[in-house]
Amino acid sequence: MRAWTSSVCCGQQPVSFCRIWSGGSTIGQQTVKNLYGLFEPTLEIKVAEVFLASQLNDLYSKDEILALYMNIINYGDGHIGITNAARGYFGVEPAGLSQSQCVILAGIPNSPANLQLSNHYEAARNREQLILQAMVREEYISREQADAIWNEPVFLQQS
Repeated sequence: MRAWTSSVCCGQQPVSFCRIWSGGSTIGQQTVKNLYGLFEPTLEIKVAEVFLASQLNDLYSKDEILALYMNIINYGDGHIGITNAARGYFGVEPAGLSQSQCVILAGIPNSPANLQLSNHYEAARNREQLILQAMVREEYISREQADAIWNEPVFLQQS
């Protein structure tokens, strides 16, 4: 609820105000934004996003919303959805991704144009390291697990 409240309240506020006050969008809000192309930062769009996300949350489980989100977002290099990204970047189905490949793909939607693997591989690897550090900090994985994932070879499919 905090993300929704802050989204509506920050809809037309200066960015500095929102950074202090807001916590970001929920996966439901991000899904709605990507489904309907609601990228304009206006109060009306934020309100619509909040109400549509509320309906989405009423109709689907969090796992279903996450699966939908992963299948509609941009992973750079023209890859929309996790299946296209896994096949396009690594030549495998999503179930065949290594842990390192999963973490790399998890970071790309943050800024697809700046993290796509065709020309920003090092930036994507740096983002992978940040994600692994956050996972350790939040105690999702141990430092040893993060190091093992980081050291996995990442094989890109040759285009």
